[in-house]
Amino acid sequence: MEHENFININAMKKLFIFLPAILLLACGAEKKEENESQPEETVENQQTEIQLTPDQIEIAEITIDSLQKHEFYNEIRVNGVIDLPPENKASISTYFSGYIKEIHILPGQKVRKGQVLFSLENPEYVFVQQNFLETKEALNYLKLDYERQKNLAEDKFTSQKEFVKAETEYNSMRAKFEALKKQLQMMHLNTEKLKAETITSVINVTSPIDGFLSSVEATKGMFLNPSDIAATVINTDHMHLELSVFEKDINNIKIGQPINFHLLNDSEKAYKAEVYLIGKSIDPENRTVNIHAHLEETLDENIETNFTTGMYVEARIMAGSQIKNALPNDAIVEIDQKYYALLLQGTENKVMNFKRVDIIPGKKDNQFTEVVNHSEFKSNSIFMTKGAFNLIKE
Repeated sequence: MEHENFININAMKKLFIFLPAILLLACGAEKKEENESQPEETVENQQTEIQLTPDQIEIAEITIDSLQKHEFYNEIRVNGVIDLPPENKASISTYFSGYIKEIHILPGQKVRKGQVLFSLENPEYVFVQQNFLETKEALNYLKLDYERQKNLAEDKFTSQKEFVKAETEYNSMRAKFEALKKQLQMMHLNTEKLKAETITSVINVTSPIDGFLSSVEATKGMFLNPSDIAATVINTDHMHLELSVFEKDINNIKIGQPINFHLLNDSEKAYKAEVYLIGKSIDPENRTVNIHAHLEETLDENIETNFTTGMYVEARIMAGSQIKNALPNDAIVEIDQKYYALLLQGTENKVMNFKRVDIIPGKKDNQFTEVVNHSEFKSNSIFMTKGAFNLIKE
């Protein structure tokens, strides 16, 4: 009897030892079955139909529209700079050397044609004016003598030799007078008002064009030679683009094609231009052709503040186009390299029913994306054009 009890006790111990293990196995199997019956949710398993009330549509600012016929351009990407025609740039130098006496100009300052930029001083200017006045007086005397000898020669009261001598001296002095007069005009001195009392050692240097001072190299007291550049003035009225197009693309470029471009340091803000001239020679080193483009007229108000000659730009020339069925970019949502849109199925009691549909995208620009599989939808199909992103991603 004692032996039987001993066996039963040992059997119960073994049962208690194995029971937890059996329960753990059973629970593990049950949990595995539960996990197998509820696989992880993917995009394909997400809800494909969405219902929206008028209030929800208003709060989310949702908009709808049909497929649009949109013009997509074949873009040719190029680089270039903002430039000016040669006649809109002026390097300010002097015809006569001298010390800068007064200067009150700064880079970026707007100037008018004829405006005094700075003044020069040099004793040599005095000698030019003195020589001019002396020559002027001598010319008056020789002119009278020439006219007298001419009349005498006509009346045979003087020899031809005396007349020729008077004529030669007069013409020689007149040439000298005109040369000195031109020098004084280049000094911006009024020869008509010049007198002995008004002789000056100071002359003014003026701007030859309207524009802005892009650089100022001169300083007060500096000695300026005729070959020195004291300042540079640019006129932005005819600012344009100079673009470089590779040889392989040049046959696709036509005059009048639109251009979208942005500054190298500001890719967010876009501007417009138009192909105006196409170069006729190829750069042998880079195999590129120069393209001259005019800026859109509405840019005039931005030129003075945003653009500076020499700035680098990145541009896209719209070379040729195709009309495609498209949706606004906001209407198409990309998830795991697949593209979706929300198609309106119908409206019931003012509740809009949308269905998620697959989209095959094609060409794309800043506003629209081509729908390659547009034939899968009816011509009057309506899509959600704004607000689809959050609804599809949820």
